[in-house]
Amino acid sequence: MLSDQKKNDLSCQAIDSTGITHFQQTLDRHGITLLRDKTTTLQINIGLRCNQTCRHCHLDASPGRGEMMTRETMNQVIELARYGHFETVDITGGAPELHADLGDLIKSVSPCASKTILRSNLTALSRELNHLMDILKE
Repeated sequence: MLSDQKKNDLSCQAIDSTGITHFQQTLDRHGITLLRDKTTTLQINIGLRCNQTCRHCHLDASPGRGEMMTRETMNQVIELARYGHFETVDITGGAPELHADLGDLIKSVSPCASKTILRSNLTALSRELNHLMDILKE
């Protein structure tokens, strides 16, 4: 198994062979220093299934995509939200409202942050999903 340093060295060699300027060199040239600060937002992508197929979608989500967050992973994300001290929880996906466990996720993570965002194209909401509107009102 390669050490992290060896992996980094190999990565740098691969970049060098392309003639592309290293990111750090570009930052240095512009006098920019990146410093890690506190993570304030937990963005949760719960799946790639969507009721639409949009050419501009950076996730390539569509009705044909079946990748959805498992309940096991969702429980781990909920634990992270509980102990992460995030200001914002941002739930997204293809169309997150198509995930069967979305209501439970919202109920579990909303108390963990002062702000909860649900990114939706709104067209997947229907009378069958009215319970989500009630949950979001809370």
